[in-house]
Amino acid sequence: MSNPFDNMYQSFSLFGQARSQKPIHMSAGVNWAEASPTLVSRLKHELDTALTYRNYGRSSGGKILTDIVASVEQQFAGSEEPVSAIFAAGTADASHVVASVLFREGRIREGDRCLAVGLCFPYYYELFTGMGLTYKECVNDERLIPTVDEILADLADVRPSVVVLILPHNPAGCLMTPEAYSRIVKAARDIGAVVFCDRVCLMMWDYDSALLAAFYQGVVDGDVFVFDSLSKSDSLAGLRAGFLLCSPDYHGRIEREIRYRMLNPIVFSTPTIAFARVATLCYAIEPKWSEYFERLVRIYKEALFLEYPSSYGDPFADSDIPGDIDAYIDDQEHLKRRIHSNRDRVEQVVGSRAVKPLVLDGGFNLLLEMDGMRAEREEADQDRLCNDYGVAVLTERCFRATRRDKETYAVRLGLSLDPVEFEAGLDRICQYYGVA
Repeated sequence: MSNPFDNMYQSFSLFGQARSQKPIHMSAGVNWAEASPTLVSRLKHELDTALTYRNYGRSSGGKILTDIVASVEQQFAGSEEPVSAIFAAGTADASHVVASVLFREGRIREGDRCLAVGLCFPYYYELFTGMGLTYKECVNDERLIPTVDEILADLADVRPSVVVLILPHNPAGCLMTPEAYSRIVKAARDIGAVVFCDRVCLMMWDYDSALLAAFYQGVVDGDVFVFDSLSKSDSLAGLRAGFLLCSPDYHGRIEREIRYRMLNPIVFSTPTIAFARVATLCYAIEPKWSEYFERLVRIYKEALFLEYPSSYGDPFADSDIPGDIDAYIDDQEHLKRRIHSNRDRVEQVVGSRAVKPLVLDGGFNLLLEMDGMRAEREEADQDRLCNDYGVAVLTERCFRATRRDKETYAVRLGLSLDPVEFEAGLDRICQYYGVA
């Protein structure tokens, strides 16, 4: 098999050199949508008040803000045991930092195995094969993602040292039940594996206490690491604004790794990350948390300014945090309606012609697979769609690292595009594949 990570970047090059017209990016993530005006306003506020660009502090991030992010997770999980939050330059950086620490300490070693659940975002293929691990995918080509029993069987057979779980699955948009994830995490821990849980595609409306609790005790115990960011869910990929969750026992070791790489901590955007996490808690559980966040910031204002010095007095003096949280939730609801509207349009246009169900359990991606998508023509189809039909799509070869046992391929559809643009792109796809 060819390298899926290379295939993805070759695809990006193809899209940038389209011959006929500027293509419609039908596989784009939420980062192709407009960012939340509320988050943009809060980021601008950070710059206007010089809040986050003068800093030589704690390499894992300002403690008041990492404590807020960790506290939100603890409230979601309903646990009395704390976890640690650490800011990082996006989810990819966060996972690479953790993998480097585990590799240096011998918890993962060259020659070990990594097991990815389903076809997987290809960064993890590149990360772990680059460290000398054998990369395996748990797949069943008869369905979008394997069953829990199939995953447990592969865990017992492969006996990996690392398991990669993406919530929701990317590219398929599938979410399993919290009980299913609990069984997978337990089975992985029972054989001594570390679980990498990537939540970059999890949207505000996907958050569920039982879902997060399925991973939480593993984080507390140091067997699970969670990675998240504003890149996809909030259309801010260019900022590289992310964080990771780990056991407090790992905090110092990970912080040192960040210090070796970057010297100074990630600063700009971190107050906005904390704000977005509290807003998600307010949306999913209880609005009172907006008042808690505002009170916490004001109580610890002096400590906050020691780590985030400002020359403009109190940068929160005119800030309406509860009101901003309400506005941010409204922004997210608008995005949710757009995503589900585009998903409904795919169902209307393609319907029964899809080889597999059109699933959107969470996130903003779904896989479309039709009889006309013949595996032997996959690369040529991608080229023709881009150059002759003006449609840019990421096909299955951008996600698959193992041999396929089927005659068709799938394309990832990103549902965050403007509905008019999305419908135009979908019409071109249907025209190419002969769907009336």
